[in-house]
Amino acid sequence: ETFAARGVRPVITMEEPVTNDNYTVYPNPVVNVFNINNKNIERFVITDIAGRVMITQKCIGVQKETIDIGLFQKGIYIIQLYKTDNSFITQKLIKQ
Repeated sequence: ETFAARGVRPVITMEEPVTNDNYTVYPNPVVNVFNINNKNIERFVITDIAGRVMITQKCIGVQKETIDIGLFQKGIYIIQLYKTDNSFITQKLIKQ
């Protein structure tokens, strides 16, 4: 389920792989490792539910990024995928 409002970025609130023409994040929920297949994703930031930054990483020039969050505690995290045009997509990421 997605929504958008004036001045608000879309938030995706699904627990299944999310795909659009620019990226795919899978699997979600995550046990240890998840992947980002990207075309226009420049970097990503993962924060915990309290807003603490857990990972910031650039992914320029790669089509698939593999991220290991095996040391993260179980719970809900937020991943922001920043596109090359500096816009971003926010998605819930569930760590099992």
